[in-house]
Amino acid sequence: MTHLLEVKAKTTDFLFIQEPPHSFIKFIPSGLKPLGTPLHDTVHHPAWKTAHKGGNALICVNKQVLDAYAVFERETLDKNLIALAFEPLKGGRTIEVINVYNNPELDTLMRLLDHLE
Repeated sequence: MTHLLEVKAKTTDFLFIQEPPHSFIKFIPSGLKPLGTPLHDTVHHPAWKTAHKGGNALICVNKQVLDAYAVFERETLDKNLIALAFEPLKGGRTIEVINVYNNPELDTLMRLLDHLE
């Protein structure tokens, strides 16, 4: 994963990753555990900011995008929908992005289509 973020840091604005891997990141020391408690998480990279992390999805935004846009997560009607709004910092059009995880056992896609009509 880190290699993917490194390779795409100069050419890609957004990465949508389904079922992101979790691995050891670092130890976090505390008063009770001076050597630290292990932190397991999805990937971290200095060129990227996490716009959404949860469930079965990870959305990374290239920090270059954040020079021009603020990112807001929108409320959705289903946990299998992720909606982000990219608001321009200096005027212009808002970019709306929706990620749909179409679990065949749920009616997420049909509920979205009904909501849009």
